[in-house]
Amino acid sequence: MEHIDENMTDWEIFQATMVALKEGRVDPNRPVNNDPINNRFSKRVQNLAAGGLVGLGGMSVLPSIGVAAVNAVGFTSSGIAAGSLATVIQSTFYGAYTCGIFSSLQSFGATAVIAPPVALGLGAAAMVVGGSVLAVNKIKERQKEREKEREGEQGKHD
Repeated sequence: MEHIDENMTDWEIFQATMVALKEGRVDPNRPVNNDPINNRFSKRVQNLAAGGLVGLGGMSVLPSIGVAAVNAVGFTSSGIAAGSLATVIQSTFYGAYTCGIFSSLQSFGATAVIAPPVALGLGAAAMVVGGSVLAVNKIKERQKEREKEREGEQGKHD
């Protein structure tokens, strides 16, 4: 593997990795622990996959949270819930003639459904796994930065 400089851009590392793969110097199925090219590229792929898990999990969970919030305010599938915040808003501001955002929220509350529990569970699990991978990688990155700082400080004192 060619010499890797810590100041190389991600694009340069990607190019060097692709050349190494083409020439058979790196096995794509087995990361090499001491190889800076493979390690930095591998971390980028891990972070990308973890971010994708968080995003996909969020896309499955967050709409259901929105539906639950609108229902909790009083916009339900059977109409405005008696004694709810939506009832107070309607009687205070609109009366019998609703329009605008109030009507939109009622339409949304009447037609939107919460995702099935399995989808919510899988979405939440994806967010937890992805977030955990991102957190662990960030912690390891900070530890390496601290070690480099300590080595630099020890070098100044020597």
